[in-house]
Amino acid sequence: MHLGFLIIYICLFFCFIYFLRSNYEKTNISGAYAGITFGFLLYYALIPILLIILEGKFLMANNFGPLVKYVYQKDDVSIAVSIIVITFGFFAFHLGYVFSSKYKLRISNFQKRKIKYKIHSINSLKIFTIIGYGTFLIGGISFLILINSLGGILNALTIGEKFRGFGETALSDFVGVNTALLFIPSRLITVTPIIFYFLLINRKNKMDKIVFSLSFPFAILFFLFNAGRAPLIIYLLAFLYIFLKRYTKKVWIKIFALGIISLPLLDVLDKFFIFLSTNQWYEIKVNYLSYIYQFTHPFKSVVNLRGIVTIEDYYFGSSVFRDIFSILPKINFDPLFFEVSEYFYGTNWSSIGGVPTDLLTYGYFQMGIPGVISLLLMVGYLTGKIDKTLLLLPQNKSRDFISVVMATNISGVIPSADLSSLLRGNVMLISISIILFLTYKQQNKNK
Repeated sequence: MHLGFLIIYICLFFCFIYFLRSNYEKTNISGAYAGITFGFLLYYALIPILLIILEGKFLMANNFGPLVKYVYQKDDVSIAVSIIVITFGFFAFHLGYVFSSKYKLRISNFQKRKIKYKIHSINSLKIFTIIGYGTFLIGGISFLILINSLGGILNALTIGEKFRGFGETALSDFVGVNTALLFIPSRLITVTPIIFYFLLINRKNKMDKIVFSLSFPFAILFFLFNAGRAPLIIYLLAFLYIFLKRYTKKVWIKIFALGIISLPLLDVLDKFFIFLSTNQWYEIKVNYLSYIYQFTHPFKSVVNLRGIVTIEDYYFGSSVFRDIFSILPKINFDPLFFEVSEYFYGTNWSSIGGVPTDLLTYGYFQMGIPGVISLLLMVGYLTGKIDKTLLLLPQNKSRDFISVVMATNISGVIPSADLSSLLRGNVMLISISIILFLTYKQQNKNK
């Protein structure tokens, strides 16, 4: 790729950093806007920069064939289209956010009138408490039944590695179909520690401590069972952020640096799960090219938009409704990642592994660049509403905690934007969004 493209991506990188810092200075939260913007920065700016700089090393390696074919061998027009889509997409997102949140006016009004919204009021805490106990009971009981049906914790961890991903093995192969369905509500146990940690910050309650102490190990166990190495690390980030903020400044820079250094830890966890499944321990080799490659699929898809999507493939927004209906029993529409996966790996893609649909590709499927703009405007509008609600929380570490939880979870929408997968899988993002919405309504009643 030309040096000119490198300069453009570097400009985009610093542009994203500018908007990220500017938003934080105005809101003082790491919320939904920060999560989406960081996703743009990582997947659509930093990754292209690294791919261009390390082009020689990737070409010399023998195990990055898809990257060579679908990025390095693409023509200049495809790269230029990716830049246009990324730029239009981000500024549409920012415009939707500004229109929705109107944060300048809101923060100015808060400062002038010194209005303080007390989330620790009895009525508001009821929302967190009710949903917290609901997730604990439903998620905890479902997960216990599932683990017991699988023969205990060690067997469950071994089986978890086998049914993960796009392979032909399913959880229902090890337990009954009805029991396998408990996997869906079991996800709720991961939300419980987040809610009760928030409650512990705002009130002193023995039951809150007990529920948090019980649910936290269950949440870790669920991530291990689901073979979610990266999701587990992301899950723990919010707790790490609160811990580091006590002792240092510029926490996110230190976490990002720590994350890069700790990338080999994912290999250790990967080999651990393989060991549980096969009883064989494989040698761990540190290869940062392979780590970078794991983050390349959103950019790879955007570079190949003209091949993945044609005018005849436009959905004109219908895929949104298809995805929503797909979560209902006995209704099944193929998600868009089926088409993306088939483009890269052919009709046999399920035996190799699928490619999730990133946010820009999902928008492009609707109606090309206008589809990207429309989708990102909507995403910006929703993130603005979320951040506006986060600003209603008390200015203590509980708001920091929930904001970081929101940021880390919503950033996952960038690499995997299929709505059906989001509704089924990202229970944390959905649960926290519901809590914030109900909290916002409760605050309006108490004005």
